[in-house]
Amino acid sequence: MVHNILIDNGSSTDILFIKPFEQMNLDRRTLELAGNSLFGFGGKKIDALGKKAIPVSFVEGKKVDTETITFDIVNMDYPYTAIFGRGVLNKFEIVIKQSYLCMKMPSPFGIITVHRDQAASRQIEGNPILGYILINEVAKKPPTEETNNEKAIEPRAEATEDTQKAPLSKLVPEKCMHIGSDLIKEENDNLLVFLRGNQDIFAWSAKDLQAVSRELAQHNPNVAKGAKPRKQKLRKMSSERAEAKPK
Repeated sequence: MVHNILIDNGSSTDILFIKPFEQMNLDRRTLELAGNSLFGFGGKKIDALGKKAIPVSFVEGKKVDTETITFDIVNMDYPYTAIFGRGVLNKFEIVIKQSYLCMKMPSPFGIITVHRDQAASRQIEGNPILGYILINEVAKKPPTEETNNEKAIEPRAEATEDTQKAPLSKLVPEKCMHIGSDLIKEENDNLLVFLRGNQDIFAWSAKDLQAVSRELAQHNPNVAKGAKPRKQKLRKMSSERAEAKPK
């Protein structure tokens, strides 16, 4: 049983912190490679220890639903034991009702309702750990000088060195690349030989773009076979609004 979990529908990842991970007697050696870094903890960059697929269950009386969730295991102190993001919400098909401070989800045995503990939430947010920032500060941009009621034009990025045009083909001189003009002759010649030998990878127009082979990349929707499509209920407009609606 894990308490003090933050439900964050703005988080793109599901996070389990190291303390509850070790309390569940899980071995760090079973972690998979994390891959990307995490951002958002007070604006800091955090590197996860790894990923771990863990079964998660919501229980209310005799109603129970279990799904396997892949968590990023993070080694840091945090007021909460875990963060359930969009991965958990989508997997369990959770619906959050902010005004009632609860969330509901379907299960094979009926609807499971989970209520928020206001007292525990206030205690956690009221006594944050050292170094934990509740609100991220956004630095304001300094006001730009305006002349004749027109905003100052910000400088554009420019090359750090002078460049020269180098045509890839003598038959089509308008197809040019920009290369550094301070290259020595040997480097310049080697670079041109390389670019001209691989000019077929450059797309000069939309017509040159080719489809990606399905052997290289293919998107498959994560939909269970035999699943029936869902239709939302018809939203009726009140009679007062219907009469006020322009025809």
